[in-house]
Amino acid sequence: MKFELHINPDFEEAVRADVHSRSDFTERLEQLVMAYNGTDSITAYADGEMKVICFNEVECVTVLDG
Repeated sequence: MKFELHINPDFEEAVRADVHSRSDFTERLEQLVMAYNGTDSITAYADGEMKVICFNEVECVTVLDG
């Protein structure tokens, strides 16, 4: 798998994923992209649910490996 980021302020922003088949990852990626509304936010996961939280709502960030 590889990751490419192309920055051009003149282009419309888009996310493209070339995958072998749909999966939990592609579903979550699609949800993340479709939830984007132009504000500064972060995606949070709790009890299997994904939530998009604005940066001004974040008080603490915990990163769990695995």
